[in-house]
Amino acid sequence: MDQNYRVVRSVQPGGGMASSDMHEFRPINDGKTALMTIYQQRQFDMTPWNVKTGVGWLMESVFQEIDVETNKVLFEWRSLDHIDPSDSYTWPSHTDTSGTGLNVHEPWDYFHINSIDKNADGDYLVSSRHTCAIYKISGKDGSVIWRLHGSQPTFQNINFSFSQQHDARWLFENATHTVVSLYNNGYNGFNKTHTYSAGMIVLIDHVENTALQLRDYAPIQHDLVSSSQGNLQMLPNHNVFMGWGSNPFVSEHDEAGNLLFWGAFAKDTVMNYRAMKFEWNGMPTDSPALWSYSRTAEPFSPTSFYVSWNGATQVKAWKFYGAMNVTGPWTLLDEVAKTGFETEYTNASFYLWSKVEGVDLEGNVLGKSETKYTFVPSSELREFCADSTCLDAPGYGFPGEEAAGPFIPPVGVNTVPWIDPDNPGSNIWINPSGYPHSSGTLKYSKGWDLGRKCKPNLIIMLPCKNKTNNSQAYSHGAAFLW
Repeated sequence: MDQNYRVVRSVQPGGGMASSDMHEFRPINDGKTALMTIYQQRQFDMTPWNVKTGVGWLMESVFQEIDVETNKVLFEWRSLDHIDPSDSYTWPSHTDTSGTGLNVHEPWDYFHINSIDKNADGDYLVSSRHTCAIYKISGKDGSVIWRLHGSQPTFQNINFSFSQQHDARWLFENATHTVVSLYNNGYNGFNKTHTYSAGMIVLIDHVENTALQLRDYAPIQHDLVSSSQGNLQMLPNHNVFMGWGSNPFVSEHDEAGNLLFWGAFAKDTVMNYRAMKFEWNGMPTDSPALWSYSRTAEPFSPTSFYVSWNGATQVKAWKFYGAMNVTGPWTLLDEVAKTGFETEYTNASFYLWSKVEGVDLEGNVLGKSETKYTFVPSSELREFCADSTCLDAPGYGFPGEEAAGPFIPPVGVNTVPWIDPDNPGSNIWINPSGYPHSSGTLKYSKGWDLGRKCKPNLIIMLPCKNKTNNSQAYSHGAAFLW
């Protein structure tokens, strides 16, 4: 991708292989070639694993080095040619990623390749999560030159162990010593071998055939474990930047392992496969995403604005505008400093229409949102909404209502509030409780039982809910009735 996030080159695996896998895509040689992983199902005699009444299925880990311009395969390696499945620590039906091995849709993933690196001699470094080992692979014939950890290690570990690891990288190598980095998960969601996940720097002594841990990059809390994913990036100043995998955290540490920075990019279970630190100016071609909300349409009902612009790195502030008509006049409400991915701003007055501009440090406008109609919940819905936002409905009907389903309003009723906004009585946004409705809006507390209930033979719902850039802009699906 370029700095506008437009695809400038697409690279596919060769040799009739399955599509590439997300675990590794690593451009090397100044971007002329790329390393990529492939997961390929294969029939296998799994009698030793008690699959005795038919053929078993394995997931074979494959990697290729590809010429970026031509998609020509320069090198290919297959795990089954060199690593026996008996080396695996993750057995069939053992974890959420292991697979049963009983059919093509549930192959046993005995190896689980998750990173590839290449050195100046043309050899490769491969990390296998499910064998808990890191392999040096010959770039000439694919043979295993050495194994770090796992069931058949080449070296004696002096002061460490690891399991379910990710992101193995070469840091240094000569005839007698090798230094590698890795992210030690120590946990896969089922089996826990370490009290916390951590980054590691390991020194391999090829003369003594020993491996010694030099650095331990620990989390801010020493009981934090990542059941999957994670990485360690060595920075030019020898600091380390880390992503914490299945946990929504990133960190930076100095060369000695001291924690310099700890950041969270979400409040709950959001994952990051890898996190990297680079100088980067991103200028997306799409527009900022905006959602505005007010609990009522009264003049002094506060209006809340939520704005984000995914990938725009130069935005320093947002200018918020409000109007009572889509054609204006527009009022500049405030200029607010950007705060993280999504910026929230609340104005004390109600505005039916809103828009926003993203500006840089010098005040230059970088992008403008679409003009948005402010979401105002109906009087009935309002009971379940907060002052600054309205959360997703947990289901149909009201709390405690059993087997509630969708109601079907009459054909032709106006449910879109910005259609004919000068005549609010024409749409159910203002008057939603019945079809028709003649005597004041009912509330849930009065017992809501109006509307047109249908009992069709079949309803197929095609939901298409999409919260655009986390800024709470929604599209909707369709229903087909037979």
